[in-house]
Amino acid sequence: MTWDAARLANRLRQRHLVLLENIARHGTLTRVAAATGISQPAATKALAELEAIFGAPLFLRTGRGLQPTALGELALVRARRMRSDLALWA
Repeated sequence: MTWDAARLANRLRQRHLVLLENIARHGTLTRVAAATGISQPAATKALAELEAIFGAPLFLRTGRGLQPTALGELALVRARRMRSDLALWA
């Protein structure tokens, strides 16, 4: 892997955390786009950006949609935790 903690801290945004959760919930970028009110190309670009931050694929593209890789599962667990922690501050 080509990522480290400083890289994540500098580039990771809340919108990335929301995207991870939405992909896990909806399973396809088309459904994510429809549910969040963005275009499918924008959702694809956001996922590509997120995977660039991590330096590895977070989801496998299959005929049935997106399935998290091991790194994607870890990122999803941490994203949920971070969003939960942030909610406590709001």
